[in-house]
Amino acid sequence: MGEEKTERKELELMKKARFVVWLTIGYLILDIIILYFTMQSSQAMKAAWIEDLLYLIPSISFLIASKIATKPASKNFRFGYDRAYTIGFLLSSFALFTIGVYLLIESLLKLVNHEVVTIGTTSIFGETIWFGWLMILAIGYSIVPVFLIGKEKLKISKKVNIQILYVDAKGQKADWLTSVATIFGIVGIGFGLWWADAVAAIVIALDILSDGVKSLKAATSEAMDRTPLNAFLQKEEPLVKKIEELVQNEDWVKDSLVRFRRSGNKVTGEILVMSQTEENLQENIHELKEKITNFNWQITEVVVSPVKEFPEIFDKKI
Repeated sequence: MGEEKTERKELELMKKARFVVWLTIGYLILDIIILYFTMQSSQAMKAAWIEDLLYLIPSISFLIASKIATKPASKNFRFGYDRAYTIGFLLSSFALFTIGVYLLIESLLKLVNHEVVTIGTTSIFGETIWFGWLMILAIGYSIVPVFLIGKEKLKISKKVNIQILYVDAKGQKADWLTSVATIFGIVGIGFGLWWADAVAAIVIALDILSDGVKSLKAATSEAMDRTPLNAFLQKEEPLVKKIEELVQNEDWVKDSLVRFRRSGNKVTGEILVMSQTEENLQENIHELKEKITNFNWQITEVVVSPVKEFPEIFDKKI
């Protein structure tokens, strides 16, 4: 009954997560269209437009991965498809990093070469106005929606513990920095500050690059089976420490080695156990495995193996 309740709660959270991600995609597409028709020759507007295009990648990757990860294990994929989240996370991170580097170099070159950007005028209802006002309006309207969407997505990502969703949400919640930098660049052009647009674009590029570096580091570590990090990407998943304590508190366990890895929002791994006695060893191992798999919904598979000694390649003190 408890397992069914946990599974139902997880399904509800994933359903809510997908809804928010679809909402994000809808908003981004609208924003991309608006920015495209208002960017003119502004490097800062171009950077903001490219950033919105980039943030489609994590959202789309999450939707695809969330569908693939639910597929049952097959003959060719006997461990299941949970790693779909890791692949999506890695691809999204690489895209952020690559475009961040590209925008930074391009913006720096424009600053070094003293490229001057001008913004013309347009006529609306017979009135001639500076086009920069339309550009500021296009950027300004998006600040509140993207902040609120990012905040809601951040809450959900912490509950489902999916890193690709967390990184995406954190980037969007902080997207106001891009908007402020872009507006600064446009206003600077209006006041004749030729360098303002390039500086704003550099700030945006550094923001994208920062997200890309952090995400790429976390995604690469996950792909290499690093000890699982929590959703915040700041410290090791506390679940692993709790499992170590649970195993070590067993009366029959002399010593143990816990090795876990993350596959999407699931945790799998193995536990090597030195037993105090050979008596009832199989029953003890079976009971321990049941305790561990029922300990937390994130644990989907664990192998408990009795050993005489631990592998030499692993230093237990590390």
